Amino acid sequence: MARTRKAEEMMDKHRKKIGRISLGAGILLVALLVTFFGVTVWNTNRLMDQVDTLTNHPFKVVIAIGDFNTQVAKMRAQVERLLIDNSQDIVRDAWDNLDENYRKAQELLDVIEARYLGPKENVDQLNQAYARLKQANEGLLEYGYIGARSREEISQYCNENVIHVYDEAQEASNTVFMEAQHRFFMIYDAAEAVRSLSMVMSGIIVLAVIGALVLYQQLLRRQNFEIMARNLQFELISNTISNVFMIYTPGEQGEDFVSENAERLLGFSAAELLEDQRKLRSQFSAQDLELLDNMLEGGEQKFGAATVRYRHPRSGQEMTLFIQSYEVRSAKGHCQYITVFSDETEMTRVQIALQDALDRAERASLAKSEFLSRMSHEIRTPLNGVIGMSIIALQNVGQEEKLIDCLRKINLSSKHLLVLINDVLDMSKIESGMIEIKNERFDFRVFLESLVTVIYGQARDREISFETVLSGEIPERLVGDSLRLNQILMNLLSNAIKFTPQNGSVTLRIQSICGEAEGLWLRFQVKDTGCGIAPENYEKIFMAFEQENASVAHLYGGTGLGLSISRRFAELMGGRIGVESQLGLGSTFTVEIPFGIEPERAQPKADFGGLRALVVDDDRETCEHAAFLLEKIGVEASWVDNGFEAVAQVGRAHDLGRDYDICLIDWRMPFIDGLETTRRIRRAVGDALSVVLITAYDPSEIREEAKRAGADGIIQKPLFESTLIETLEHVEQRSQAFDGNGLLQQNLEGKRVLVVEDNELNREIAIELLAMAHANVESVADGQEAVERFAASAVGYFDIVLMDIQMPVMDGYEATRRIRALAREDAARVPILAMTANAFSEDVQKSLNCGMNDHITKPIDVDQLFDKLNRALQRAEQ
Repeated sequence: MARTRKAEEMMDKHRKKIGRISLGAGILLVALLVTFFGVTVWNTNRLMDQVDTLTNHPFKVVIAIGDFNTQVAKMRAQVERLLIDNSQDIVRDAWDNLDENYRKAQELLDVIEARYLGPKENVDQLNQAYARLKQANEGLLEYGYIGARSREEISQYCNENVIHVYDEAQEASNTVFMEAQHRFFMIYDAAEAVRSLSMVMSGIIVLAVIGALVLYQQLLRRQNFEIMARNLQFELISNTISNVFMIYTPGEQGEDFVSENAERLLGFSAAELLEDQRKLRSQFSAQDLELLDNMLEGGEQKFGAATVRYRHPRSGQEMTLFIQSYEVRSAKGHCQYITVFSDETEMTRVQIALQDALDRAERASLAKSEFLSRMSHEIRTPLNGVIGMSIIALQNVGQEEKLIDCLRKINLSSKHLLVLINDVLDMSKIESGMIEIKNERFDFRVFLESLVTVIYGQARDREISFETVLSGEIPERLVGDSLRLNQILMNLLSNAIKFTPQNGSVTLRIQSICGEAEGLWLRFQVKDTGCGIAPENYEKIFMAFEQENASVAHLYGGTGLGLSISRRFAELMGGRIGVESQLGLGSTFTVEIPFGIEPERAQPKADFGGLRALVVDDDRETCEHAAFLLEKIGVEASWVDNGFEAVAQVGRAHDLGRDYDICLIDWRMPFIDGLETTRRIRRAVGDALSVVLITAYDPSEIREEAKRAGADGIIQKPLFESTLIETLEHVEQRSQAFDGNGLLQQNLEGKRVLVVEDNELNREIAIELLAMAHANVESVADGQEAVERFAASAVGYFDIVLMDIQMPVMDGYEATRRIRALAREDAARVPILAMTANAFSEDVQKSLNCGMNDHITKPIDVDQLFDKLNRALQRAEQ
């Protein structure tokens, strides 16, 4: 019993001991867990403090320093732009860009100053260096803005005042960066110590396996929840953005994951791609597939990117895709690829468009530079002619023949110089949108005769055959812009003559291509036998400041603006222009322009019924056109294309007693010309008919010889209905037919003109020109004198006033307003014409607005001067 009791006591003691041990173990375990928990919390807080310090101070300072250096680099790039171009526009642009850089740089300095843990003097040095940098930049910009500086001046200024300041700023930023980086590693080392302590404490926790397992399971449960939440977030994000995401495991069929927006971008649904990725691969080219496979099998490379072409399976549209691939490891340890597809089709298109625009801008800049070089040569050449011939004329005073030659050459050089200046001004007005197209009535016959007279002179000087051919019915009075039409045709014809060699030919062909009651389209074709144009240069020659190639500019000169101006004028008039050419054989420029038709006035016409006419010309179109016009006015007309047949036909008609009343014979024909044909007709039939020669050239050249050959007169091509009517009227009256020489003898006899001009030379020119027309001329030197002279004169004393605009004392606008305001009968109706170098359309309108009747542009065109004078006087007399 005693042993049993003792045993029970021992067992009880053992149980108690075990209980104590268990309790102690439990207490110890709890204590260890509590200690582990406390240490873990303490270490975690320390680690978070380190991370927080690392994130908010050295890390942000390092990033800010990098961004600050980027802004400084951008500032330096703006400064270096001035080494290439320091125009005021570039300086202002640099100023604007630097202001933005300064703002961003200051924000970064504020971040650095607030977060920097190193010595304060480092930040102070950086701020000071930045202040000096801004001051240096401002100094450079002001230096460049004052005026055009050479590249060497800007470079020297930068080397002396700017570059070393950038180096100082860079050195100061490097100091801050190195200190921030040092602090970064110090904090990182402290965090590493905390991590080591945590690992030691983790070894102690081995005794608390149960608690660790419970904790682990709790953490695992929480992690699974977070993973599920993140997966849901990823799917939501991937379905709402334009990029497509795929997760792919090599060696497995189909994709592991495809975002639901795949169909919108790639044309295949997510389900289709998950089932079989080969559908997607079929839309890439073999070359792009090889590139993608190499990117996905990049060995140790963890990231790859490529831009490829992709054909959309539904629309068939070709797209540009940017594909990025990231290599990751799955939970099972398998290698996986996350692939992102981005549509860059539009961005690529924009980049290509920007590059094309840049290329065009660079070509335009180069073309303008070449143009300025050509213009310098082109302007100096006629200017040298004017100056040189003036000197020669002064040295040959008294030698009339030499003086006349010098004056003729000065006149030609001056006109050439005026053409160059007008081309530049026209192009300037076109590019600024200041060109106005007028819609006025004009006499097409007079217009064409004037044009042909000028071009004939150019062709004769170069020994080139020139011909004008009309086809079909073309009205003599049109409605349109005759000035712009003249510029177009003058440019085309002058070019044709310039590029045509000696003994070549130039032809202007005009025909009506379609018409209606109120208007018609005319086609003008300028054909030459010149050097021709390569097909690839057809468009280039119509571009401003361009010529076909450098050799053309060298051999023939010119501004390269004529064809560009012609095209723009034709388009502004509602028409079009084109070219066909063969190298070495010549070119044909075609212009088609619409015109209005002025209603014909009801006037009694002469009766030419019963008259018979024979037209003789080697050009078939000219014969048909002349015969058409003759029959239109009632004349029985026939035609032949050579002199032999003309003589024979005239002889047969004479033998039959049915003589022709008139024979129209072209002067220039092969075999026997018009003069010889006329002689033979006179020998055959005597004076039984009238013979009138037709010429495309200056009639004065053949007038005497034509009279000796027996011709009754000479008329000029191109032939119009009114030309033939005038000729037939003279034939019926048996008087000398008109010489179509296009020269108008001006007569202002009895007219009193007041010339208001402050420039003595210009005043002398105007007085002499008016005196040649027998006008009575008085002159004054400014607007105030003009008002006083007019007010002091008798009513109706002055018939017309020519008024300069820019004058001292009082300008032409104010003088005109004051004359119009005078309380006398003739003040409101006396014609006042502006005579000024102000040539733009707004200048013309300003002249009309102040009360003037018309506008004459300097340098004075004699034909324009007298035409406007006569029209103003006629209106005043009505």
